[in-house]
Amino acid sequence: MALFSKNKPTKRIEFEGGWVELQYLSKGAKDEIANRLSSMFAGMDNEVLKKMDNFDKDDVPAAMIGVVGKVQEVEYYKLSNAIKSWSETDIPVTVESVKDLDDEVFDKISKAIDEMNKLKEEEIKN
Repeated sequence: MALFSKNKPTKRIEFEGGWVELQYLSKGAKDEIANRLSSMFAGMDNEVLKKMDNFDKDDVPAAMIGVVGKVQEVEYYKLSNAIKSWSETDIPVTVESVKDLDDEVFDKISKAIDEMNKLKEEEIKN
């Protein structure tokens, strides 16, 4: 087992006109993602949280308006940490450069990262 996540085997994804090489997310990156996601709901009223279960897209509670942007920021952070390199060698992998990715490419990379970092059955706590 590798001591650091960056030393684990990588995964290369080819696209029309380019490629990305993905690395596993580190413990620190996973913790930061969890922290950012959980902090979105800090200070929210229980009634607002209950409405989320059955929320109607036409009746979004005011407290929820900023959540979408926060989720997107977490996704950008995740990709910028998981992309080890890409074919655009003159552009560094940063949160800002990840925002410029094509929608379909972004989604494909995000799904691959989630699959790579998914907990194995024996790792899931009861």
